[in-house]
Amino acid sequence: MSIESGSERLSGTTLDLSLNGLFVEASRALPPGSAIRINVELRPGTPPLSVAARVVRVVGDRGMGLQSENAGLAQTKRLQEFLVPLILADAN
Repeated sequence: MSIESGSERLSGTTLDLSLNGLFVEASRALPPGSAIRINVELRPGTPPLSVAARVVRVVGDRGMGLQSENAGLAQTKRLQEFLVPLILADAN
């Protein structure tokens, strides 16, 4: 996954993902309140999910809780289609 903040671009790993946000470990943490754009590859070979977000929590030097902002219907639907099978598989 990647994080864009102005002209800066960070790479990271998604550790937790929900419909409203995610927790990531990045090359470095951005300050809480930072407005960013996240790009998450949900499945290999598919275009990344690109959503505006905000840093709401920082853990250590590299961990960040990110809350999505104004995700459109298409982005929300893609995320639901990715998450629901994982949730159902975990419930069994």
